[in-house]
Amino acid sequence: MSARLIIVRHAQATGNSEGRFQCRKNNELTELGKQQLTYLSERLRNTHIDAVISSPLSRAVDTARACVEGRNLNITTDPRLIEIDAGEMESLLWDELYERYPEQMEHWKDSPHIFCPPGGETMMQLYERVSAAAEDIAARYEGKTVLISTHGVVVRNLMCWARRLPIERLCEVQRWSNTGIGIVDVTNGEPVLILENDHAHLAPLEGAQ
Repeated sequence: MSARLIIVRHAQATGNSEGRFQCRKNNELTELGKQQLTYLSERLRNTHIDAVISSPLSRAVDTARACVEGRNLNITTDPRLIEIDAGEMESLLWDELYERYPEQMEHWKDSPHIFCPPGGETMMQLYERVSAAAEDIAARYEGKTVLISTHGVVVRNLMCWARRLPIERLCEVQRWSNTGIGIVDVTNGEPVLILENDHAHLAPLEGAQ
């Protein structure tokens, strides 16, 4: 028997709109982000969901809440789904990052598996915690459908796991749009990727990031 994981990246928050390396700072949703949630909620209105698990950051919790609006479902938070710890790089503008940390930004672009922000968390540490979280959730909710609301770097690592790729091939995994949706079926701990970064519901918001 399989567990189905519906994975959603959070809606646009202020760090996204300002072009910052938004990780663990608890930024609020933008007006565009709130509009994205309206379309996301409608998209998932008739999708069966048994449980909801979110990163503890408010932008992820707000997204999870929109996904199950009008349903009698509690949102559980799991700290293993929080965004990468960016250390000294947290909330800097992208231009500032390339100026101050050129070596790490080259890793970010070309070899993300060895990305290691000063004072923060390595990409390998992130991969290990989020893949363990996904496996635990799938085992706990066997035969159920679970919605997971989380963050961009977490999602990218989850997709690496779902494709059964080694972390060294993380560079092959695309970055998702805000409110992008993915589906992973997990049977006996083995993931099968069904859907990746589906954001068709954002068509009315042409140009959304």
